[in-house]
Amino acid sequence: MAAKKKTKKAQKKKQAAENEILVYIYALVLITLSIIGCLEIGFLGNLITGVIQYVTGNLYGVVYGLIIVFSFMWMLKKNISDVPLKYTTGVIVLLSAWLIAASLPNDEKLTGMDILSHFLGNSAQVFHGEQIGGGLIGAFLVSITTFLVDYTGTKIIIIALVVLGCILLISGPLFAYLRQGASAFQKPFSSMKENAQAKREQRRNKKALKKEEKVEKTSEQANTTPAKESMFGKINLEERVRPGQVSFLDVDDEFDIITDGRNDAFEPLASSQNAHEEEDEVVIGFGAASKAVQQQKEDKRIIEETIGKSDTFVSSFKEDWSKYKLPKLTLLNDIGKKARSTANIKAANESGQRLIEILDEFGVRATLMATHIGPSVTKFEVKPDLGVRVNKISNLQYDIKMALAAKDIRIEAPIPGKSAVGIEIPNMEKTSVSMKELMTSVPEKYQDKKMLFALGKDLMGSCVYGELNKMPHLLIAGATGSGKSVCVNSIITSILMRARPDEVKLLLVDPKKVEFTPYKQISHLLGPVITDGEEANRALKVIVAMMDKRYELFAMAGVRNIAGYNTYIENHPEDGLEKLPWIVVIIDELADLMLVAAKEVEASIQRITQLARAAGIHLIVATQRPSVDVITGVIKANIPSRIAFAVSSAVDSRTILDQMGAEKLLGYGDMLYIPVGETNPTRVQGVFVSDAEVQSICDFVSAQGKPKYEDAFFRLEAVDSEYAATQESADPLYEEVKSFIISTRKASTSLIQRKFSIGYARAARLIDVLEEQGVIGPSRGSKPREVLVRYEEDDFDE
Repeated sequence: MAAKKKTKKAQKKKQAAENEILVYIYALVLITLSIIGCLEIGFLGNLITGVIQYVTGNLYGVVYGLIIVFSFMWMLKKNISDVPLKYTTGVIVLLSAWLIAASLPNDEKLTGMDILSHFLGNSAQVFHGEQIGGGLIGAFLVSITTFLVDYTGTKIIIIALVVLGCILLISGPLFAYLRQGASAFQKPFSSMKENAQAKREQRRNKKALKKEEKVEKTSEQANTTPAKESMFGKINLEERVRPGQVSFLDVDDEFDIITDGRNDAFEPLASSQNAHEEEDEVVIGFGAASKAVQQQKEDKRIIEETIGKSDTFVSSFKEDWSKYKLPKLTLLNDIGKKARSTANIKAANESGQRLIEILDEFGVRATLMATHIGPSVTKFEVKPDLGVRVNKISNLQYDIKMALAAKDIRIEAPIPGKSAVGIEIPNMEKTSVSMKELMTSVPEKYQDKKMLFALGKDLMGSCVYGELNKMPHLLIAGATGSGKSVCVNSIITSILMRARPDEVKLLLVDPKKVEFTPYKQISHLLGPVITDGEEANRALKVIVAMMDKRYELFAMAGVRNIAGYNTYIENHPEDGLEKLPWIVVIIDELADLMLVAAKEVEASIQRITQLARAAGIHLIVATQRPSVDVITGVIKANIPSRIAFAVSSAVDSRTILDQMGAEKLLGYGDMLYIPVGETNPTRVQGVFVSDAEVQSICDFVSAQGKPKYEDAFFRLEAVDSEYAATQESADPLYEEVKSFIISTRKASTSLIQRKFSIGYARAARLIDVLEEQGVIGPSRGSKPREVLVRYEEDDFDE
């Protein structure tokens, strides 16, 4: 038996030694892997860091530290259970608060499981060296908290977790210090309290002695003066000294109230009666004062209610949009499949190899530098060898197109800023760009921009946005079915999702009568949707007048633009002025307006595009007929930002962009975008917004308020007459020429030239104005014009 016990003990010791060796091995392996991952050494280090970042986000450094610490504790044969539970819990709580805070998205419209879906959709970024907040754990926690208590509640939870974690970690030392500080702080006050109590006891004893002496004196006087007793009746001490008076004296002693003889309860009866009369007078006076105060409060309440009602009545004419809620991202469709699908990746690899082979066959030696798979087009960056001319690749455009069996290709030779040639080939599978994806990916620096709109994705897969107030105007052109109307809808939808009706106003011109139908009831409208060409011409004149009025306001306030004016209003609320909203004028089809009144429309567009930027008025012009008679040189010169969709010829492309390229586009949202300040276009796949998405957003907006139109857009018929009256009064000779023609009954340009010594142009203009006003008739060839107004009528008018 003894031998067996010795054998078992030996086996246990051997097993313990082996386990100890294994512990050292495991701990060293963990420490080694942590160091390799922390320093990101090689593929293994990047892989370990990527996995830990994916799970814990920005806390991967803390995770490495915890792994190393626990590994050393393991080697020193210390168990984690030896650590007090409150410290472990405190660390976990603080780390959870950090993960939640790091995972909060910048866009507060993204709530609930949308946050987790957005994280999973962008999780591949972590392996490219980008930070992704709190990782998978943080995204999961934030999705739960935002679903339950929204963003405000989530921030409160973060603060509560931080406070709880700090309490758990430092509760023992903290509370000990607090108790020591409290005891040290209470010592002087406790001694002061004891001294005050001692003094109060001394005063009470002295007053008690004085009371006893006065009682004895009063009893002696009562025995020696029976006449007074018969005069006033038998009055006992108990009847004169009531319990209530004694209690009042005690209360006065507590608060160290000094009393004199007049308030003494043991005075003779006459003095006590006088005292009671004085008390009654005081009480009556105080009651009257309290009634007066109550009456004043009641009057004040009635006045405030009256003012409140009147303010409510007055303010009902002004729209208060402080409670307006922006449309949520849940109104948009979910994100579809990504551009880098398996089929597109496989086709891109094959096409890249085939492309280099084709160039070699034609004697052009080149190297494939990079491949960029976009939503609808793949771009190959090809670097030709030294001595190879770039135009050799450009001349092989049709040969490459035939060899690759591509629908169409576009060659960018060279790529601006790179020593390479770009060859763009359509994808095997086209993928649409979701509006929801772009709105959830808005960079942080653009979060507060009201005029920002989502445009699409470029060939690199990056989101492309436009800021309308910096463009400041935009020209959109393309053939039918190329995606022009969808682009306009995406711009309007972006503005509706980011701005309140008091921040941005829209004026929509829809000659087709069907494009802007969903927007007829939104509260952002400056006026009703205009479908007539003549009314659109008048509406542009109203916009010009509004622009001039705004500049007058800017001059009075001493500011230069709308941003400065709104800042002035914020800093001077005593002026009672209101902020000015941005105005966006969108013309869906410019060609119809140019047919109605080409010169007047061109003049209005010229004035708006030249001067309206500082006034906060921006113009978006769209057309499906990009010819020189529609997009004139004046319009092109004043609209620097342009978007070209697929067109039928290189001439149309030159009309829009001043260069070729748009004729090679594929349609369905494929565009070339040139913002202000750029010379080379960027190829972008436009964002797709379905009719159902547009309708749901418009319903959400219109449910919060009906449109309030400007009065000027209700009387557009009077604009032409007012404009003519303005032209009439512009020439100081008008009335004199009118009187001369009516008196002489003759009207001709040469006669006015000779009589008033003016030039031909001015005389002809006066003749035209007189004809428009009905003073003279139209030209009748060789016969003189007929004067329609008689001298007697003119004299009667005077």
